[in-house]
Amino acid sequence: MTSASSRSPLVDAVRTDLPSLLRKHVAAHPEQVFVESFDGTT
Repeated sequence: MTSASSRSPLVDAVRTDLPSLLRKHVAAHPEQVFVESFDGTT
């Protein structure tokens, strides 16, 4: 129970920062993101 309540502020922070985090990850590993995005759909 305590882990769920402590996780929700973290989830809010991740949701808020998700676009910038994705941009940083894509900039660091463009080929990895490309492969992973298509690997899940096929």
